Amino acid sequence: MLSELSESVVDAVVVGDDEAVATAHALLDARGSAQVVVITAAEGPDPRAAIVNGTVTGLERLPGRGFRLDVSTPAGRRRVTAATLAVPARDDLWQARLAELGAMPAAPAPSTPGVRQERDTGPVEVDLHGESSVSGLFVLDGRAAEVGRRMAHVQERRATQSTQDRMVYDLMWSVDKERVPDAQVVDTVTGLLATRRGAPIRFADLGCGVGRNALYAAARGLQVVAVDHSSRAIAQLRRTADRLGLPVEAVEADFLTWLDGKPEPADIVACVSAVHHVSPDPDVVGAVLRRVAEVVAPGGYAYVALLTDIRYGDLPAPPGRLMVSAAEGEELLRSSLVDLDVVDLEPAFVRHDDVVLMDHARGEFVRSFYECVRVDALLHRSG
Repeated sequence: MLSELSESVVDAVVVGDDEAVATAHALLDARGSAQVVVITAAEGPDPRAAIVNGTVTGLERLPGRGFRLDVSTPAGRRRVTAATLAVPARDDLWQARLAELGAMPAAPAPSTPGVRQERDTGPVEVDLHGESSVSGLFVLDGRAAEVGRRMAHVQERRATQSTQDRMVYDLMWSVDKERVPDAQVVDTVTGLLATRRGAPIRFADLGCGVGRNALYAAARGLQVVAVDHSSRAIAQLRRTADRLGLPVEAVEADFLTWLDGKPEPADIVACVSAVHHVSPDPDVVGAVLRRVAEVVAPGGYAYVALLTDIRYGDLPAPPGRLMVSAAEGEELLRSSLVDLDVVDLEPAFVRHDDVVLMDHARGEFVRSFYECVRVDALLHRSG
């Protein structure tokens, strides 16, 4: 990749010692076709990666997405452009560079009872996979396998949810509390069980969180697949399902990626308080809703809850979320789910206290609340 070229464009650059080599190895195991450059003096490089013994002398964050690095090597200066970049965590020079790139400083561990802080945040805030608050930028700090796997798939990620948003949900799902299923899910499951009379019923929960609806459906005997981007939420769902002896197919992925896999149609598709995370663009969200509708089997139902008129305490809205009025949200649901028949569509005021939000002015997580008008839509596909 770099051989005699003064400039190269690759998928990923990893900088550091043995951990950098291990990260590149995990990345290539997950995505063998990736072009990876490792800037290291470590021994035992992965032959699938281009290894450069050199020093990074310049680093630039590109306007769209990606990074440009100037590298000094014994053979001369090289310039490398990459979509993703992983750098050392404990190096003072890299800490300064991370700050220049806009990586968010670490937040103090929450002091609120019931919140477990399961990681050492270090000087720069990262999520559980080493992904920083700068898109495409990863921090190596004893998590080579996780960083490598996430780097392999980050370019395939379809949802535009920000890293900071993912960090917020990592913290939110670490709060142990009872989570009850949505009444509309209970009613729809109960109704189908009464009419199907023992026939298998498939339930898909998109943006499932820790699985309040998925676990209920599994307990009622439905075949359940539950999808969420949060590794912490999926891990908690799997633990709960195992403890209760419930068969749940729990998938760690954003549900756009899952939809791209052409999943088997489901008799009930639930997408509750999730689709507003996909994009701030109503057209994009509308296209996603149409994809959700396609998964509904003939005779099946979709239950979609869209958050509208959202107010996040006294803080500005997190980046990457859809912000529309209740009237706009209702119209978006009706126009996007036109292939399904509306059974019920009702707005309801919702408030959640003691939630984790990001205070961008202070650069830290804080306890606050949010309130909104949740537009609940139950729809049916004839057949």
